[in-house]
Amino acid sequence: MILVDVYRKHSKNIVGVIIALWVLLVNVSGNFTAETLGCKTQKLLNTQWFKHFIVFAIIYFTINFTKTDHKNPPIHDIAKSFVVWVLYHFFTHMDIFPTIVVSIIFMMIFFISNYRDYYNQQKRETQQLEQTLEQIEIGLFYLSMIIICLGFFKYYLEKKHEYRNHWNFWKFIMGVKKCKSLK
Repeated sequence: MILVDVYRKHSKNIVGVIIALWVLLVNVSGNFTAETLGCKTQKLLNTQWFKHFIVFAIIYFTINFTKTDHKNPPIHDIAKSFVVWVLYHFFTHMDIFPTIVVSIIFMMIFFISNYRDYYNQQKRETQQLEQTLEQIEIGLFYLSMIIICLGFFKYYLEKKHEYRNHWNFWKFIMGVKKCKSLK
């Protein structure tokens, strides 16, 4: 099956992407400490475009931090960072239920990947178990991508309908300073 072969070929990269996404989410959660910075820095950090630059930089540095080899030129890491940045936007533009489901799936993929690495280092006769774990990991990855795409599309349609008279695609993607539900 083509999708299985693609995953097998890129499984370490995919797990690296998931790690990058999780590190990004942890960093974004750390946003509540911005008040410790100087006023001008806080003002700069308050602009949506700069926030997205910071998000992209976090993704790029995380991908570089988590990679195990340095065979490819840095432009590949920039391209991979862009893919993660797009995935981040899809992931953060869903209702809460698919967000929680995908978060749990990502944790499961990470856990299974760690077990696969553990079993590979043990060099025991665990090939059948490793193959089973790989199949589960592949299935979970593609399930998460389907949920993210469907969740994003559903949320997009909801927001486009909600703001039909004032709809702005870039505002939807780049975000607003304060969510209507938090005011």
